[in-house]
This record gives sequence, C-alpha cells and structure tokens, in this order.
Amino acid sequence: MTRRAAVNAMLKKYGSAATLGGVQVRAVIRPLQIQSGADGILTGRDSELYYRYTGPAEHPLAAGDMIKTDRRTYSVRRAGSTALGSETLYEWAVLRELPGTADKEIVLLKEDGTALARAKGYKVNILRNGCELRSWGEGTPAEIAEGETSYQLDLYGISPENGVSLSGLGTFQVEIRGTARREIYSGCRVKEESEAGGAFLAPNRSLLVLAAAKKEEALP
Repeated sequence: MTRRAAVNAMLKKYGSAATLGGVQVRAVIRPLQIQSGADGILTGRDSELYYRYTGPAEHPLAAGDMIKTDRRTYSVRRAGSTALGSETLYEWAVLRELPGTADKEIVLLKEDGTALARAKGYKVNILRNGCELRSWGEGTPAEIAEGETSYQLDLYGISPENGVSLSGLGTFQVEIRGTARREIYSGCRVKEESEAGGAFLAPNRSLLVLAAAKKEEALP
C-alpha cells in the first residue's frame, strides 16, 4: 500500500462526507486553532468560524471554492498540498464557515483566480449612459438612446491577503458568492480608497470600484 493509499484509508475511516465541485469525498474538518500573531487576518471575534480541512489528494482545492457538509457550508480561504518526496499525500485548506443568515462572500481576484482581498459587505450601483435623440429643430428629446452599462461597487471591511497592497491592485475581478450562484464583475479598477478607525478600533478599509461587465452563473 502506498502512503497516499494509507492516508485515503484513514480519511474513509475517520472522515465525514463533504461535497466539493459536485463531487462527494471523505474528509476531516475540525476547528482551526489560531495562534496569537500567526495570522492577523484570522484572529479576532470571527476566529471561531475557521476550520482546517484535510482531504484526498485526488481532489485539489483553490481559494474561493465551496465545500458543503450536512450541517455547514464553507468557503476555502487558503489551500495547498502535503507531499513526501514526489508523492502528494493529501490536500489541506483553511475554511471559513458561511453563516446561514449571511451566505455571501465577496472576493477580489486576479485574472488567474488568485485571491487579492476579501470584503465583508457590498453595494452595487448600475450606471447606464444614454444620449438624447432629437428631431431636427426640436428642443425636446424624442427619446433616450440606450448606451453602455457599467457598475460601481462599494466594498466595505476590506481584508487584503498577506503582502497585497490595495493601492497597487491594477485590473482585477470581484466575485460575490452565495451558496447556489455567484456574480462576477470583471474589468475592475479602484476609483477611491478610504480607511476609518479610532484609538481602540481596528482600521476599517473601503474601496469604491468601477467594473466594466457583470455575469451570473450557478455554482456546481
């Protein structure tokens, strides 16, 4: 028996059923113990919402993937593989539990899918440009022609990934994910960046983002 097969046997024996990308696997999901100062983003009042995932090497994960169990829904925060020599033994991930009353997750992504930052809240404004059509010599427009549509997103409670500077994001996309569908805003650029705080309050960062396009799709 190979080392990977031995790990898979342990997962089947001690793990529980989980679904990722429409595929059911056996995995171990347990509360993640956060050490002080180990990761500033994963500490504080929300630390109890994070879990450690250990699953089969045949099903790799990426940041932003969704994992469902009988009782909970999680979003993958970080993911990686553990290998011994050239053999991958298992996949690991840091999961964030998505509360039933707030099944949205807002993630800023590079074009290759790498997570740049996350937000706790959002507001979307649809911007439509139009032009007035007038008959010759008439002062009152006959109609308003349809123009281009763009989007303005107010993102609140921004938490950048380690080493990411919000002022240097360039072009990116924003995904707003629920348990069944996700909205993808592409061609995004930061228009305004703001930060608020106080003597005993952690900084609260916000971004005003302009997006060129939007699409919606069902999650597998």
